[in-house]
Amino acid sequence: MNKITSFDQIGGKADQLNPLLELVNSLAQLHPLEYDQKRKEIAKEHNIRISTLDELVTKARQALEEGEKTDEQFKEWAVAPWSEPVDGRQLLDRALEILQRYVIADIESLWAAAAWAALTWLTDHATVLPMAMITAPEKGCGKSVLLDVLAAMVCRPLQGGSITQSATFRSIELWKPTLLIDEADSFMKENEAMRGLLNSGHTRGSAYKILSEEIGGKLQPVKFSTWGAKAIAGIKLETLDSTLTSRSIVLPMRRKKPAEQTESFRHADQGPFKEIQSMFYRWALDNGQEFSRLRPIMPELSNRDADNWEPLLAIADLAAGDWPDRMRSAARKIVCKKEETPSVDAELLNDIREIFERLHAERLPTAKLMEELIKDDLGRWATYNRGNAMHPRQLAGRLAAYGIRSKTIRFGVSTSKGYELSDFSDVFERYIPDSIGGGVLSETPKQTAIDAGCSNFLSETKHNAVVDKNDRSEALTANCYGVADKIGGSGEDIQIVEEFI
Repeated sequence: MNKITSFDQIGGKADQLNPLLELVNSLAQLHPLEYDQKRKEIAKEHNIRISTLDELVTKARQALEEGEKTDEQFKEWAVAPWSEPVDGRQLLDRALEILQRYVIADIESLWAAAAWAALTWLTDHATVLPMAMITAPEKGCGKSVLLDVLAAMVCRPLQGGSITQSATFRSIELWKPTLLIDEADSFMKENEAMRGLLNSGHTRGSAYKILSEEIGGKLQPVKFSTWGAKAIAGIKLETLDSTLTSRSIVLPMRRKKPAEQTESFRHADQGPFKEIQSMFYRWALDNGQEFSRLRPIMPELSNRDADNWEPLLAIADLAAGDWPDRMRSAARKIVCKKEETPSVDAELLNDIREIFERLHAERLPTAKLMEELIKDDLGRWATYNRGNAMHPRQLAGRLAAYGIRSKTIRFGVSTSKGYELSDFSDVFERYIPDSIGGGVLSETPKQTAIDAGCSNFLSETKHNAVVDKNDRSEALTANCYGVADKIGGSGEDIQIVEEFI
């Protein structure tokens, strides 16, 4: 039976109450009638008020009840380590064989899923825990099946559908589970707090949440851990929020062809899953320290991609055999595929860049820029504002994050707010590919074979590497008036530019 180990749990001061810990624990385990018979005598003996003793014992009982509930949960998680040392290569091969038995997906996704399952047993030795983001373009692609199969292999699986933010961090603090969330797209789209909570568990140093809790009748700050492995599944989840994607190993799924066959997981024998959990446990016990010392290098990856894949590459290197090459091939393909889907801001910047190029403009009025952005009735910006066109204020808000702001510009005989291309040049070069005038590599060169992955995917941008892709549209020749360079005398920063007619 669990018992109180610190009076911090029940609102007491350690220096005053720690001598009474065992007493309060023993009283909390008494039958209420027996406690009632002894409470006055014990309170007098220890020179404390009866009401104070009652409060401590009540809170100790609550803590003991929570401990008993936790013990019940742990019965499902009880795993004994395998009786003999486990070969890492054979272990990952076995995990892959199980995945292939029930799941249809690209082999790279299954390689990564097998290594991620192993990572859940090494969380005490890891410094980065990337989420497993299981995503697909539509229903019926096996997302939930992969989540279920992973749940049968990972350490302390805790599956949930629509889970609240509070339940999430309290579960992590109490049970240290591997959290597996299905249908994440249905409840996380507008749930910024939940996304922030999941993101906070990416690195050990920032994996906590601080809240005010009532302790001993007073509000006090309490630190809750958010450190734990997490897998989330949903339709088009990778487009939901770039901050989630950047902290995840994206596992894309696809719909099964009629000729592709798998076994039904609902009728699966649980024996192999219990065995592989036991093997993962033993392998983690034997290799945890060495895993924590490894710093595998993959020059093609940088920033968060390098952070996310480092623990999986370390697991593959420990396993040896084919796994180091497999995991690097998976990283190349999955990261390249992820980079093909731009963030909302990157898409906006790219469209603005294209408009400036197509109009051969150095400056544009806000109204003209908005007109061009929403010209496509089915485009993102025509329906951006809850089905309506993006508002100029929304455009200004997104651009302000990059230090770009509209300014008053003279167009012919009138002035209006607008944007200058020169304000975007640095942002284009830093944040989106194929910058104007930069000659920057815009995409990974196509490979001759799938196994080639993206061998030319580099962490540094290469210049003058590809043909300019911006010839998609014919230039719109705008009639304009030639005007003077600057207004003098007023001191107002107003630029005189072409006027669109």
